[in-house]
Amino acid sequence: MRQNFILGLFLMGSLSVSQLAAQQIYFENFEGNNPMVVMNTNNVNSGTTFDNNWLINNKYTGGQFTPISGTCFNTLNIPNTGAQPNTISSANGKYMHISSSQSQLGITPMDNAHYCAADQNCYFPGNYFARTTAINTSGLSGVTLKFWWIAGGSPNNAFGELYYSTNGGSTWTQWQGLSLANQPSWTQTTIASNIFDNQSNLMIGWRFVNNNGQPGTLLSLGIDDVSLSAPVVTPNLATGDLTTGNVLCPGMSITVPYTVSGGNFQGNNNFALEMSDASGVFAGNIIGTQSGTGSGNITATLPQVLPGGNGYKFRVNSSNPIVQGTATPGSYQVPDALNLSFTQSISGLTVNVTNTSTVSPGAQWLFCPNNSTGQGINYAHTFAASGTYCVCLTANNGCMADTICVDVTVCADVVADLLPSVNGPVVTIPNNVSGADSVVVIFVGLDTAYNPVFPYQYTYTTLGPKTICMYAYNDCGNSDSSCVDVTISSIQSLESNADWVRISPNPANQNVQIQANGMRSLRLINMTGQTVLRKHFDAAVNETALHLGALPNGVYILEIQGDQKSLNQRLLIQH
Repeated sequence: MRQNFILGLFLMGSLSVSQLAAQQIYFENFEGNNPMVVMNTNNVNSGTTFDNNWLINNKYTGGQFTPISGTCFNTLNIPNTGAQPNTISSANGKYMHISSSQSQLGITPMDNAHYCAADQNCYFPGNYFARTTAINTSGLSGVTLKFWWIAGGSPNNAFGELYYSTNGGSTWTQWQGLSLANQPSWTQTTIASNIFDNQSNLMIGWRFVNNNGQPGTLLSLGIDDVSLSAPVVTPNLATGDLTTGNVLCPGMSITVPYTVSGGNFQGNNNFALEMSDASGVFAGNIIGTQSGTGSGNITATLPQVLPGGNGYKFRVNSSNPIVQGTATPGSYQVPDALNLSFTQSISGLTVNVTNTSTVSPGAQWLFCPNNSTGQGINYAHTFAASGTYCVCLTANNGCMADTICVDVTVCADVVADLLPSVNGPVVTIPNNVSGADSVVVIFVGLDTAYNPVFPYQYTYTTLGPKTICMYAYNDCGNSDSSCVDVTISSIQSLESNADWVRISPNPANQNVQIQANGMRSLRLINMTGQTVLRKHFDAAVNETALHLGALPNGVYILEIQGDQKSLNQRLLIQH
């Protein structure tokens, strides 16, 4: 059995290294209102009331005292109690001690540490017991008892004894070899024994024994700064990998296991879950706590804002004793935030886009109105026609998805190729225009056609060289033009192929009636080549009328455009 007994006097100095490395199990300096002791019990053949008793106060001064009652009225000479050294936690404060019952009576009681010796006349022999409350040292080894004491008397007549109980006070055992007597100055006793180890119901007790001796009052037994402590055995604390995978999302709930080995944590211990930064450096970022003494799991919620990175780690630390746990074996990734952005440039109907956000892999392009898609940091999309369209970039970083959109306006390049064909006096202009919102065809010096329906036919009434110009525009401001010279070398009979047309009357006066299957447009041209009257039909008609009252007399050319054919017919106006 390990058992060490140290009796020493410490009047100066500070705590030793071994004290600094100890965990305190029990400490009582009697300064509080509810000390963890029970006094004047009947343990170990002790009396609960008699000529002396245990009490707690801060009285140190003695003097002369004459009792005011009882059978013995002799004056008591009460000695002073020795002053405490500064190494006691509350020097010259409260302490537990034996004091005589007689001296506590009267207006100004003297109840410092003293006793009335048994003389078989006025004062009789007696035992007086005081003990600690129950102390739990379960799981602890190397437990050490320390207390300060002062005492008068002698080892035979008046002395103090130390006891211990490991069953909550049912039985008591005296600590052998220690007599608390004949010590007028405060001293500290230290006892290290495995008797105190791993006990769930340990108690420490002191008995003051007052046998027959010389009458009078002497310095009694006083006790202060009672403590039990054990060496700190630092346990191991290992943090396990998360059960939720290696991708972390802001605000998610995680569970981190931890394992305790090689030591014990105290009942008031707290485990704290610490999270590192993105590079694995720990800086006190505690995200969860729980109390306990053994292995377990901590569930915590990650912060709502976390920088992207793949070096995050976790570790579990403890408070009693303070242990910094090992970090998780694995590292964890927080995806970069979806700060989506892109640039775009336009060339004709094509938009060129570049993903400039931090999340490029997995990003997808979306182009309205038909929601066509594409992928790549750089991408080009060609729209079918000019207009304003949306371009969107979508991405998912494994934690969240996001989309940003912008509107772009694209414009086709305008092409206006003028490639007329000549058949007698009739010039046919095919549709060689693209990307235009409006078209103007000018028959220089004669006529102008605005947004003509192609293929467009124009009939000249005079021979010779002619100039035709075409101008095309779109709403974006793009334009193109071309001019062509043609030569009219013959004028065919204007009445040829007129079997599908009927004009009456001809000559006409105020009105003329025109019948032709599938007419689309009419144009009346004077002999100088100027258009003096025009009609256009949204849908093909078979009959129409022209009002001629405002036109001068003369010969005119009536140009009729149908679905599949055209006709130039002479018309004479006579009013």
